[in-house]
Amino acid sequence: MTTQDEPTAARRAWFPLGYKEAFGQWWTGLTPAQTEFKVLSMIPHIRAPQIESTSSDSDSIDTSSASNSSDPHGRRKWFSNIVGLSGKDRALNEFSIHREGEEVENNLVMVHGYGAGLGFFYRNFEPLSRLPGWRLYALDLLGMGRSSRPPFRIHAKDAQGKIDEVENWFIDALEEWRVKRGIGKFTLLGHSMGGYMATAYALKYPGRLNKLILVSPVGIPEDPYAVKAELPDTQTSTGQNEVQDEQSEPRRLPKWLQIAWDANISPFSFIRLSGPLGPSLVSGWTARRFSHLPIEESQALHNYSYSLFRQRGTGEYIHPIMI
Repeated sequence: MTTQDEPTAARRAWFPLGYKEAFGQWWTGLTPAQTEFKVLSMIPHIRAPQIESTSSDSDSIDTSSASNSSDPHGRRKWFSNIVGLSGKDRALNEFSIHREGEEVENNLVMVHGYGAGLGFFYRNFEPLSRLPGWRLYALDLLGMGRSSRPPFRIHAKDAQGKIDEVENWFIDALEEWRVKRGIGKFTLLGHSMGGYMATAYALKYPGRLNKLILVSPVGIPEDPYAVKAELPDTQTSTGQNEVQDEQSEPRRLPKWLQIAWDANISPFSFIRLSGPLGPSLVSGWTARRFSHLPIEESQALHNYSYSLFRQRGTGEYIHPIMI
């Protein structure tokens, strides 16, 4: 009986996808449209129509295998579109769910976090679209996901001016999308960095929102009462690996990673530069992040993640400015 040598076993523990499989995924080069469609087709009950996007990366999608069971909450269908905006190479990727034959009274718009895409909300779409009279939208932020990736340049010299430019780069695209869709007021939900941008949108366009929902937002002060609340005993808590005592020394990034971060080299830069090893690097994150899911779902999310992370970097370069 043969066993893996220690270096190989250690590499497999950190990066589960082997060299052969990684090369195969890199060589195949599934497009973001293909991998996104696979993820969205796992949404139960809601029917998947033909992709309506005019983007060239969706031309080869085969929708013949997409099928959903009967819908207990009405005849809902999901749509995927690329919504063009003004200016050169500016467009937002849009996912929506609408119940056939129903008048829309309210709109829920969801935006994702840093470097992510709308497909990561796939398990939330079905329950959030059950309420009658509501239409659900999810958007890829400009420069991320399947949205267009125009060059990201900052012209301001002072720190506040740079931050304002970053915020406006994202939220003005969201406002233009709202106008294009003819939506009046809506409810905006933002996760992580999307929560930060949703707050910036609410401050700049206060009359556009009915409600603002923040899900684990970054850059937003915590409830002072929650900050002062007692932490669980880390000796007995089942989540002791996830809770850090506020008196202990904070974790520090490795020096080389901090230097790369300060030099505006994003985590996705390493994936793009690694070529055939890129899928293996991504598997180190996806294997841990999605290990609790059925194998088909975790594999679909891995493919989706890699297809997004390898795209040309633009909006991801906000991190040295925002921190």
